[in-house]
Amino acid sequence: SELKDVSVIIGADRVSACRAAEKISNVIILDDGFQHRRVHRDINIVVYPANAKPKRQRLLPWGRLREPLSALKRAHAIVRVREIGEEENKPGTELKKYTDAQIFYGNRIIEG
Repeated sequence: SELKDVSVIIGADRVSACRAAEKISNVIILDDGFQHRRVHRDINIVVYPANAKPKRQRLLPWGRLREPLSALKRAHAIVRVREIGEEENKPGTELKKYTDAQIFYGNRIIEG
């Protein structure tokens, strides 16, 4: 890995894994951690597909959402990520009815 000073901790129990991480780091980033509310966090960042239409999104197992869109009210920031090959599109106002979070935009880049 190019990130020599970054530790990766894997564990089924997110709380225990975070306690272990706290001993060696002052910043912890959880992948897919938004729904793990037992873990204290200072900031919630949600990554959401840039071209996904909120009205068409469904909860698992019928869709890709793990929580209803109303859970976005817990987010501090939302990053709308455009997939490779997708046209430039900056919707986002449709998410504003679920959250007051600031919305950022980015592109997915695959390396390696």
